[in-house]
Amino acid sequence: MKNADTSGKKVHIIRFRLTQDEMAQFDDMIKRAGCSVSDFFRKLILNQLPVFREFTGFKRRIVFIVNKAGNNISQLAYIAKAASDRGIITDSVRDKWYETLMVIESILLAGIDHAD
Repeated sequence: MKNADTSGKKVHIIRFRLTQDEMAQFDDMIKRAGCSVSDFFRKLILNQLPVFREFTGFKRRIVFIVNKAGNNISQLAYIAKAASDRGIITDSVRDKWYETLMVIESILLAGIDHAD
């Protein structure tokens, strides 16, 4: 029976759990790093070099604007939830708000990748 050469292949799975608050902190870092979740944690643990890409020029300004817009999106989502909880809008209207806000966020984040 041949022993398969697994050097270079990622064969070990490591799992751990995070609270919502812990993951929220990592989400922003992972977006800034521009890589997958597993790649982010792999680089964070194994490399002595920083995981984050340094933004320069126009991209730095775009990241700043997208972060501000992200805060506004969060506020709008909070307002939609509060309005739904008070019965001012229906759950379906709230869900449409959420969908729209997620689309806007996705478009903004995609813009970061195309800057510079």
